Amino acid sequence: MKHCTNRPNCQPLAQFCANWAENLDYSLLPEAVVGVCKKALLDVTAVGIAGFNTRVSQSAQALAPRFFAEQQPSVSLFNGEKRDYKQAAYCNTVAAHALDMDDTSYAGIVHATVVIAPILIAYAQASNKSGKELLTAFAVGSEIAYGLGTAVGSTLYENDFWPTGVLGVIGAAAALAKLQQLDERVITRAIAFAALNASPFRCMQGTDAKPLVAGEVVKRAIDAVEIAQTDVSIPLDVMERHEGPFKVTTGGRFDQSQALQLGAYWRLLDPGLAIKLFPLCSCAQTSVEALMHLMASNHLTKTDIESVSVQTTTMVVKTLRFDQPQEENQAMFSLTYPLACAWIDGTVTPNHIQLDSINRPDLHCAMEKISYSANDALFDLNLTPEAAIVSIRTNQGKVIKHTCLYPTGDPRAPATQSQFENKIKTCLGDKINVDKFIKAFENIETLENVTDLSNHFKGK
Repeated sequence: MKHCTNRPNCQPLAQFCANWAENLDYSLLPEAVVGVCKKALLDVTAVGIAGFNTRVSQSAQALAPRFFAEQQPSVSLFNGEKRDYKQAAYCNTVAAHALDMDDTSYAGIVHATVVIAPILIAYAQASNKSGKELLTAFAVGSEIAYGLGTAVGSTLYENDFWPTGVLGVIGAAAALAKLQQLDERVITRAIAFAALNASPFRCMQGTDAKPLVAGEVVKRAIDAVEIAQTDVSIPLDVMERHEGPFKVTTGGRFDQSQALQLGAYWRLLDPGLAIKLFPLCSCAQTSVEALMHLMASNHLTKTDIESVSVQTTTMVVKTLRFDQPQEENQAMFSLTYPLACAWIDGTVTPNHIQLDSINRPDLHCAMEKISYSANDALFDLNLTPEAAIVSIRTNQGKVIKHTCLYPTGDPRAPATQSQFENKIKTCLGDKINVDKFIKAFENIETLENVTDLSNHFKGK
């Protein structure tokens, strides 16, 4: 086996990750890492509440009993209903990804939080785990997923695989095994089996399949942990093998040394997590923000604008392919639709990801006046792969432009506390009262002091 630097006796990479996971204690987490973990847990809970009543989330709630036999219903769904922890983990994951408003890491371009947090929250509620145990397990799963993400870079995404299905399932399995206090041998086997059971393809973008596959990732992570505790044989060196998931999906571009920095280099801090302010694919966030900036800074109303044009990257154009969205998931993978919402309504909220908004004549009229094209030569694709230059032509013939390299919420342009709280309030809407909203913040802020999570992370 090659590339064994820093691994005793050329141990498999899965075992290296498992050894680190087993030995990580809450006391070893930097304060800044704990802060990022808390924010991610609050964010994913809020977007899960916002997405709970979507059509795809309701489908997941109906499907869950077919996938998991009902055990003790001790865990809260985001609507307050009680389910078994496995069903709750599945349903809450789908809900939290239904609006594509959960965070992203550019260490692999992966939505790891949405497939790691719900499974940990559900198990922690069912098993009376502490806040410190939850935070530590979340850090374990996230760092393993992002360490592997750094090893593959953007190659998975560029090759049309869905990184969350490849990297997220490994992180989720490692995190769940850690929370269950399993030993290095079992965690190794769980990581290896999860890597064998990846679910990759990006062609599902713009359909209900994407949030449902996020739920599938959670199912496979649960299976991996349970299978790891049996005596079946598993190829522990799966991540190194030429016929394994990383060598196959990346064409061999897998820098294992990047995955060997666990604990020495925290990907939760660098590159960090991109918090989305709008319920859209990350590729659309920059253009929407640029348009909103132009309108606000030039004091333009919707009637002042004749047309909007965008120059962006090939990746954005390839990803946002629904110019005339017909349903909710297509709207989140469109560029013309959210720009029309920002033009006519001044922003994009979860309420726009509904059929009555998608069918609005005024938004369709605006979409007809929006154009876009790819011009990679204008941008540094390594640093700003989703950048955009937005131009407005006013009714007086004046053309004004604004460049947005990355949106607010990106680690390089963090959202303010006020902006973050506004996002949470927008997600919760009338689904939760103000007192409970304040309580949610307080619960997260003091999470490390909670000794029993059975009554935390509840919905309505």
